[in-house]
Amino acid sequence: QASTDIPAPEDVLWCGFLDPYNDAYDKITARQPQPLKRIATKEFYPVSTTDDPVLEKLAIDGVGKGINKVFVTDTILAHLMTCTRSVYPWDLVIEKVAGGILFLDKRDNSQLDY
Repeated sequence: QASTDIPAPEDVLWCGFLDPYNDAYDKITARQPQPLKRIATKEFYPVSTTDDPVLEKLAIDGVGKGINKVFVTDTILAHLMTCTRSVYPWDLVIEKVAGGILFLDKRDNSQLDY
């Protein structure tokens, strides 16, 4: 039986904020539905991996240290994890830049934004 020491996780960077979670959604049943509310004050910005300023900063900061080799947004990563069950076409661009850094990106006007 093999055992390994798992390193403690560390936060790389905190960005943005999370809205409070509505506990009423945990108690939804067919008899007690809870309507979802559209938040008109929120704006969503679908940004590609190469255009994300936070990922760009992490890539530049990690070049000399030999860390931070693969960069991907949450949308693209979620799509990759579910692509075997997807009925929608998908197309990704993998760009390798200096230092062996990989950027997993989407094509412009891709369906991943919607």
